[in-house]
Amino acid sequence: MIPGFSGHLISEQFLEQQMAQLPSPHQRLAVDARFRECRERQHLLGPASSVRTLLESSALPIASELGFSIVADVNLQEHAAMATLRSDRTVVALIVTRWGDRLDAWWRPAVVDARRRGASWCLLLNGTHIRLLNAARVFSRRFAEFDLDSAADNATTLAAMRMLIAADALTRKTAGRDDSPVDMLVDLSEQHASDVCRSLRNGVLEASENILRALVARPHTQAVPDVFEQALTIVYRMLFLFFAEGRSLVPSWHPI
Repeated sequence: MIPGFSGHLISEQFLEQQMAQLPSPHQRLAVDARFRECRERQHLLGPASSVRTLLESSALPIASELGFSIVADVNLQEHAAMATLRSDRTVVALIVTRWGDRLDAWWRPAVVDARRRGASWCLLLNGTHIRLLNAARVFSRRFAEFDLDSAADNATTLAAMRMLIAADALTRKTAGRDDSPVDMLVDLSEQHASDVCRSLRNGVLEASENILRALVARPHTQAVPDVFEQALTIVYRMLFLFFAEGRSLVPSWHPI
C-alpha cells in the first residue's frame, strides 16, 4: 500500500508495479529532502490561513517542487484562489481552497476553470492534500489524491505523487494530443484492471470446480447442488480474507 494515497484514477496495485521500475531510493534522496524542507516551512499554516496565504506559501512552493516554473492568471476569491501552472507544453489549472476543505465539492468548479484556461488537468489543494483531476474526461469523476504530510515523510508516497502530478508527467509528447505519461498510465491501469477481473473470474471458476470435486468425493456426500453452494461459499470466504489481508485489515502477524 502507498501511505496517504487515495482515489481511483489509477489502480494502487498498478501504481506500485510502475514504481518498482523507478531508480533506486538513494538516487532520489535530494528530491525527497527538498520536498520535506518545503513542507516543514509550511508548518505554521492552518485553518486561520487565508486562501491567498495558502496559495503563496503552500501551493506555489509545492508546484515549483513538482516542476511548474510559471504561474499566471491568478484569480483570488473569498473561498478559493485559482491560477494557471505552466511548464514547457504543460498547462494545468490550480485551485487552492480554504484549509482542510472537502475537495469533492470542487469537482465542477475545477472542470469549468480548467476548460477556461485550456487545461486538460486540474490540481486541487487545501493545505493538507493535493488532488489531480482530469478535466477532459468529464464523464468520470475519478481522481488521484495525496496527503502532503505523508509525501514529506514517506519516500514511496512522494515518488508516487511525482509520478502522477509532476510537470513532466502531465506534459503532452505531441502538441494538440492528450498523450502525456499520466494519460498512458491511466489507459494501462484500466487494461490492468480488466486483466485482473478476467483472471479473478477464471480463478473463481477453477477453484470452485476443484473444491466441488473434493467435496463430492467424500463418502455420504449431499446432493451436488448443495455441495456446489458450499464450494462457492468457501471460495468467496477465501477471497474476502485475501482482500482483507491485502489491506492489512486482519492480524497478519498471527500464524493462522
